[in-house]
Amino acid sequence: MKNDIDEFKNELEFLKDCTEEKVRLLKQILTITENQENVYQNMTRETFGSTGVPASFFAEMNAEKQSLIQRVLERDEAFQKVFANLGATFEQRAPDHPALVRALQNQVSAAVDLDEKIRRQENRNRRLLEQASLPGMEHQNNPPPQKSSKKHVLALYKNNAKKKQ
Repeated sequence: MKNDIDEFKNELEFLKDCTEEKVRLLKQILTITENQENVYQNMTRETFGSTGVPASFFAEMNAEKQSLIQRVLERDEAFQKVFANLGATFEQRAPDHPALVRALQNQVSAAVDLDEKIRRQENRNRRLLEQASLPGMEHQNNPPPQKSSKKHVLALYKNNAKKKQ
């Protein structure tokens, strides 16, 4: 019986750790997404293609974000496996560990809130791209036009990242 209780507690702690890691990753994704907005806001049709923020900068931001998204999906998969393994015993045994269950609930709530913030930010970014787009420009293949120097945009990106830490 003692081993079952310890195993259940260990699984709850694993679930909490998964959600804590997910929240940390989602915060990083949100920071990148907000930084993308800063970059997009400093773009205009007139300066598209001139010296400034290179296409590789956009590719790097997207690659970093995709890597973080992949890690979030891996955390979600691990969480789902353990949670499914707990099955019906979760409701029976959860009252024995109220602090741990509450911490898990708080982390899940934080993850849901961050996910929603990311979705709203992505929608704002999409609108900015649509407003700045050149006729016939495909957003996935070309960076949006710019109006600020590379140095200025990188400084905005770094400052926003520092604020989040």
